[in-house]
Formats: sequence, structure tokens, C-alpha cells
Amino acid sequence: MIRNSVLFFILFPLISFGQSSKKPKPWSDKMKTAFYDKYNYEEKSENDKKVIDCALDKASHKFPSLKQAENDVKYLPKILEACSLSVHIPITGQLTKEQEEIIYNEMLYLVNTFRYQSGGTQILKTDPDLVKAAKIQSNYMAVTNMLNHNQSGNIPYSTVSRRVSMVKTGDYKSIYSIGENVTYTGFDSEEANNPKYLMEIASELFEAWKASKGHRENILTREFKHFGFAVTIRKDLELIYATQVFTEQ
Repeated sequence: MIRNSVLFFILFPLISFGQSSKKPKPWSDKMKTAFYDKYNYEEKSENDKKVIDCALDKASHKFPSLKQAENDVKYLPKILEACSLSVHIPITGQLTKEQEEIIYNEMLYLVNTFRYQSGGTQILKTDPDLVKAAKIQSNYMAVTNMLNHNQSGNIPYSTVSRRVSMVKTGDYKSIYSIGENVTYTGFDSEEANNPKYLMEIASELFEAWKASKGHRENILTREFKHFGFAVTIRKDLELIYATQVFTEQ
């Protein structure tokens, strides 16, 4: 049993997403240069340059020009703050690939065993793209220290549908039927080299999702065939954030 841990979770229900407006036209080199000049890019530190690069990417996805981005007086400061979080707040004490694999394999085993025991539902197959999408969201939640399905100000990755679409196609407006479960719990980094402890972490996360009607429905949905799961830890806060992603295709 894992002691002294706190577990919270929310769910993302099964929904279908469709295409909307046309993809924005890329900014010209002149507009990009004007954006960099606005923030004195060449005089900034390497980390500050990463923040500005991040902001440019997001602004160019939302607005057709720098002028229109500047007219929305709240947007640029908000997006700079979000980008600063992702660049400057370290996600410390990350797990090794082998440690992540122990947690992942145990989670996949628990999920598929539960599906089988609940009526022979087809087992889920690992989709590397869904693992990447899950990792993107686990990283974001760890960086912001907030349990969420969305990413504020990060338009191409703002929802689970967009994250999956971006990973799979590079276009955030593709069509997918998706389920997502997210959660976090306490994590003792000193036990990270103990495979039994890592398997217990996976079991604790799974049992919490299993005990929740909505999360359980995502796990058992017959139409889902593909699965991704990833965790990210915040050693400074002794927390581990986890994300499951399910799709039909």
C-alpha cells in the first residue's frame, strides 16, 4: 500500500470532433521580424529567446498578422506568461525510460485485464502517438501544477483532440473520437528505483480511475482500440501527474 499520497482526478468524456475553419496563412518573414523586434529578441538570454519563439508560434496560429495580435491587448501578455511557464519552470527529477516503462506496462496490463474481465472487451493496443499526446499533457500539468484537460493559450495543443491531431498529422483540426483521463498523486522520488513501488503507483492511479464512473467508462468503451499513457513527476512538490488517452482509430 502506498501511504501519505493525495489523489485527484477528472475525466474527459467520449466526444467527436470535426474540422472547423481553414488553416491560418503562415506569417511572412517581415511579420516575424517585426514580432522579434517588438521584444528585442537579439538582446535576450537564450531562455528568453525560447519564450519569444514560443509566443510567436502561438500568435501566428491565432492571428493572421502581428497588427491584429497587438490589437487584442490581453492575448500577447497572456501567451508570454504561458510560454514563460513552460520554459522557465523546471520539471525536476524525471524518471528514466526504464522506470516509465515499468509504470506504463503495469497500467496497460491493468487496463486490458479489466476490459477482459468486464465482458471480453477488445484489448487496447499501444499507440506511440497517443503516448506522446499523453506525455505532452502530463508535462503541462506538472509545469503549471494544475490538473487540466486544456492548455491555456497553447492553441495547437489546447485540447486532447488537437494534441492527438498535432502529433499524428501536424494539423490540429483533424477528426478523432477521443477519451482522456487525467490525475495526480503523491510520489516518493527516493523509491523511484524500486520496481515494486512503481507498479504500486500504476495500480493506485488505475484503481482511482476504475472507481470513478466516468473514468471507468472511458477505460471500458468498446469502440476504443488504441491507448496511450504517460506520467511526469514534480520532485520539488513530490507529485506525479498522469494522463490516459483513448481513440477509436
